[in-house]
Amino acid sequence: TNQAEFFAVASEYFFERPDLLKRKHPELYKMLVECFNQKLS
Repeated sequence: TNQAEFFAVASEYFFERPDLLKRKHPELYKMLVECFNQKLS
């Protein structure tokens, strides 16, 4: 896969399964929170 595809899939998980993403990949989750300007829950 390429970087764009990785970002697309990670973003999909961020919005559809944030609990799973946060638990399995906390650093990626934090980066996406900043990227999408979301508040941490």
